[in-house]
Amino acid sequence: MTTTEQFPASASGSTPDRRGQGTMVEQARAASQVQAAVYLAREFPRDPSAAKKRMLEACAQIELAEAAFYSYPRSGETVSGLTIVAACELVLIWGNVDFGLTEMRRDDEFGQSEMLAYAWDMEANVRHANTFVVPHLRETRRGVSKLTDSRDIRELNTNIGNRSMRASILKILPRWYVLAAERALAATLKRSVQDSDKPLAQQIQEAGSRLFRDYGITPPQIEEKFGRPLARWTADDLVQLRILGDSLDRREIRVEEAFPQAKVTPEEIAGTAAPADAPQDAPSHGPALMRQLESAMRAATSASDLEETYAKAVEHRDAGNLTVDEFTQVEVAGSQRDEELAAAREADREAAQDA
Repeated sequence: MTTTEQFPASASGSTPDRRGQGTMVEQARAASQVQAAVYLAREFPRDPSAAKKRMLEACAQIELAEAAFYSYPRSGETVSGLTIVAACELVLIWGNVDFGLTEMRRDDEFGQSEMLAYAWDMEANVRHANTFVVPHLRETRRGVSKLTDSRDIRELNTNIGNRSMRASILKILPRWYVLAAERALAATLKRSVQDSDKPLAQQIQEAGSRLFRDYGITPPQIEEKFGRPLARWTADDLVQLRILGDSLDRREIRVEEAFPQAKVTPEEIAGTAAPADAPQDAPSHGPALMRQLESAMRAATSASDLEETYAKAVEHRDAGNLTVDEFTQVEVAGSQRDEELAAAREADREAAQDA
């Protein structure tokens, strides 16, 4: 059972103090619903054995397994675990649990929302809740912008709040239950590789090609990440690579954090020098220059780095060294990197709030 509530702000930025008859009736109805849910949870307790059986059946579905894991680096270590999709599936199967995300108060004057994420095992009377504040801000390449549109604010609150709700859900579920689910989901991913009609080498090649196409990640970078040549990879290695790719798609991890890239020098960006492993007469215009600028965008670690590279791209475009399409490719790479940096900063801010 899950609930998501949002309360609109008044003109002054806080919810109204006056309560009408309809509000009081709704509050009484909600209290009665809670009492009824608790009564039913204790009158019809869950069967852990049956819940585990249904959980294992669900974890055997490839559609769930492919969306079940996340992975991203933090402080030199790799953080991994179950996604909000997997957590919700597990808690629904476990049963007799109320969980949700609530916007308790929206303050338009100060530009922030007070949020509550919770999970309550009504049968065992165990509850985990987390309150936190979400500023109505979005960090972009051109600085921090304040959000005023209700849809943008709602999406921001949901994206950040889902992580806290996931943590609350996993706190109240039995550890043995969660570990069994993780093992079953990992086994499903591995089985999907082994049962594929395509040879393992072809699957590895296709996964690497997708990362190169979408993020410019090269096979040598992948080999360095996993510590052995692609020719010696196993099904487990391919599973981990796909999980990293999914985390990149969800913007939970930055490209250069997962796959460190060679530093791009100012001379290479300006087109006055070729990379060390490239011919010395490499062109300073066209596709070669576009790739250099795209690499610089993906390697950026701050908004100022993005702005500097963007300014270089504009100069080359105006000088005729880049076509409109090539400049657009560089701009797209910069926008993707900008979103990755913003997502990473939000994750760090949430981690600091949780701490």
